[in-house]
Amino acid sequence: MDKERKNRETWIDIARILLSFGVITIHGKIQYNYPSLSSSWIQYVFVGSIATCCVPVFLMLSGYLVLENKCYVDKKLFRRVARVLLMVLEQFFICVIISIVLNFYQERSMEGIIKGINTWEAVVYGRYYYWVLMGCYISSPFFSMIIEDEKMEIYFLITGVIFGLIIPCFVDLNYVDSPIGKLMMNFDKAEVMVPVGAGYLFVLGHWLGKISRYISKRIGVLLFVIIFIMWETAQIVSNLTGNINITKVLGYGRYYGSYVSPMIIVYSASVFLFFISAFKNICFSVDLSKMISNIAKRCTYIFMIHGAVISVFRPIIPHFFADTPLISVLLDSTIYFLVSYVGAIVLEETFGRVGYIAASIMGKRLNILQQN
Repeated sequence: MDKERKNRETWIDIARILLSFGVITIHGKIQYNYPSLSSSWIQYVFVGSIATCCVPVFLMLSGYLVLENKCYVDKKLFRRVARVLLMVLEQFFICVIISIVLNFYQERSMEGIIKGINTWEAVVYGRYYYWVLMGCYISSPFFSMIIEDEKMEIYFLITGVIFGLIIPCFVDLNYVDSPIGKLMMNFDKAEVMVPVGAGYLFVLGHWLGKISRYISKRIGVLLFVIIFIMWETAQIVSNLTGNINITKVLGYGRYYGSYVSPMIIVYSASVFLFFISAFKNICFSVDLSKMISNIAKRCTYIFMIHGAVISVFRPIIPHFFADTPLISVLLDSTIYFLVSYVGAIVLEETFGRVGYIAASIMGKRLNILQQN
């Protein structure tokens, strides 16, 4: 037992790694025209839908960690927001450079450079997540005040379900021909007045962390399995019918960037509880914990550059087992993840050295000023 320990953070590191891999899977999979309900089609829907929870769970995980302690309008808050803003700027400069290189390689002229500058967003995936996360951090003092009062927290969650999920679901399914339906449509138009979107997921992460103490490992895993089966069935129905309104209810949500729909919240919550139930109390060796931690620490850079990696490597790597998406997509995603991990190491070293040099210069200037 001297080489083993229960590390509260290990399950979080495992979650970050798996969620990062899931985001890469969503963005990296290639669309093939498989016949509906064929084995390949079902595998493709399965691989795509299983990872749709990744961004919502990331937001829940952030809420779980940030709201664990009281949040104030202080230096810690501004440092947290500044750190996310720095990630946005780093991602911007990295992707602009990669876009310029790719377009110059294709055009072999100055037009390629200009095109690269103008189309840099094409190699950036998940950029809205940072802005969403920044908004949650900025709002964290308000959320912290809400969760201090248990009744207020429950009220927040219930009103979010009613006005942010149930009523929009009712409206999206076109039940608006009756007076009650039209009344609900009016409520739906006022959704900005109630807790919806990323902030709801942020607080939900904290609440799920609290109730996880009363959920055993067996119940947590069983709950995940049941909801997972429901989720996959819903995704098959959604993809098979092609009905946009049904997709809004079962799939990604009504507006891009909110990551909210009735089914995806339930599914994401079950995944979050599964991570806690399955991994929180497992004993890992010290060396294994360190290895997992080192990979997880670089997930920020992996998330930051994975879009550029996919843009560069998707056209040139061989896509084996195209008729078996379950294998093909996972193989491609593994390649993208490994390349992104190498890139993350390089970026970490680069930005680390730049920061060290800047800190050294500022330190020397400070010493000179103090001497004078």
